[in-house]
Amino acid sequence: MSAKSYFLAALGQLVLSAVARIEGASVTAWAILALAILSVIFGWHAFFLSVRTTDNKEQ
Repeated sequence: MSAKSYFLAALGQLVLSAVARIEGASVTAWAILALAILSVIFGWHAFFLSVRTTDNKEQ
């Protein structure tokens, strides 16, 4: 993943953990789920970007 993706994932984790502490333990499961979804999205996004830039270099 790129540095931007790592930064956004870390920022999202901080926000979700802060919300979980304020709202209580029941939100923690939702925070973990949301973080997992974001991680997958950012991971695929970075993967497709790397594939696309590799294709462009070959042309």
